[in-house]
Amino acid sequence: MAEIMIIMEAIAYSHEKNLREVRIISYSRTALNTLNSLGERRQIINVIKESVNNNIELCWVRASQGQFGNERADELAKETPSIINLIDLAPN
Repeated sequence: MAEIMIIMEAIAYSHEKNLREVRIISYSRTALNTLNSLGERRQIINVIKESVNNNIELCWVRASQGQFGNERADELAKETPSIINLIDLAPN
């Protein structure tokens, strides 16, 4: 769920800054599959789906040590569990 929260923050940032073209890169295939799934009942997932528009592209890359930005992404993901407790993750 940490990766989903990071994706949500990236989307919010892109909206806040009015970015025209955004590519969010994730090595969590599970997170991206969850966001692409039909019939998802968790509110947080549906909020993210509704906030994605045509200028945002979600991309999967294979995780590997030393890949550009990978270490920073790992650091941010480790900070996220404290945020998760503040958000309702239960199905509607």
